[in-house]
Amino acid sequence: KVIPLYSALATSGNSEQKWEVGDKIFTHIIDPFSLRALEVKEMKSVTVQAPTCALADALATACMTFMSDREALEWTESIKAKQEGVAFWITTKP
Repeated sequence: KVIPLYSALATSGNSEQKWEVGDKIFTHIIDPFSLRALEVKEMKSVTVQAPTCALADALATACMTFMSDREALEWTESIKAKQEGVAFWITTKP
């Protein structure tokens, strides 16, 4: 896919900035419900194309906070329907 001029990409993920506490792994992303570090259930990254870098970064980080891939995909579809020029790439690995 060709990225249009005046477009930005941002990626958020949990494979780099993480730490272990006991048998759990946490990431630098804050869980919006508990206001604590988000627990890593699986390795994941989200890349977003958007009209601005700030929007791409915010959407990528927000997408990381969903508890299931189904919820994340439903949310991305709703965002794409409202915001022209936005695309998502979600990568997960166990």
